[in-house]
Amino acid sequence: MTLDFLIPFAIAVLVVAGVTALLTVGAAAEFLARHRPIRMARHESIPAYYGGLIGVR
Repeated sequence: MTLDFLIPFAIAVLVVAGVTALLTVGAAAEFLARHRPIRMARHESIPAYYGGLIGVR
């Protein structure tokens, strides 16, 4: 018994995982870039600004 039928499924899972990882990194970078000018204008550190943004101060 061979597992050749699993190869396309495994490739599909890896492709979906890769695309998801790229989208996650892109969304995080966009989020940080969008809020950077505001944070820099207030002279706040990353933990101080984003902690306040989610209510963790």
